[in-house]
Amino acid sequence: MIDKIEFPAVVFDNFSFRIVNNREGLVITTKAGLKNGLYDKITIVDSNGSSFEVTGAKKIKGVGPMWGYNIFLNQNILVELNFVQKVNYVALSDVKKEILKWLNKEKLFWKSGGNFKEIAEIIYESESIKTMIIHLDEVLNKIYPI
Repeated sequence: MIDKIEFPAVVFDNFSFRIVNNREGLVITTKAGLKNGLYDKITIVDSNGSSFEVTGAKKIKGVGPMWGYNIFLNQNILVELNFVQKVNYVALSDVKKEILKWLNKEKLFWKSGGNFKEIAEIIYESESIKTMIIHLDEVLNKIYPI
């Protein structure tokens, strides 16, 4: 099922939402993230507007040097997602509502980044799911030079 996802995609989990650019960004996490329910009941909306429901995940293997363990004894892992077999289509307005729900729920967190207004403008002005996801990715996952 993961091969049907058109990246970039937006992932809604129990905590918030995030933009993922590729398969690895979706299936590589930490052992603590898996244990804390990061993949319990998530929804993935891809660039084509297809919606994929995930009920959970299981660890496949550690990823990286020393089987993925770091100095804090957490482990980077590869997971296999458990998909609901039905793929739905979602409207742009529904995706906008869901993202705005999370922005408003954790408003102080999102405002602390200094780009809340820019994020809101992207959501309100986007005319397609793909455009919105791409522009949100540019803002949320921006890499700053050192």
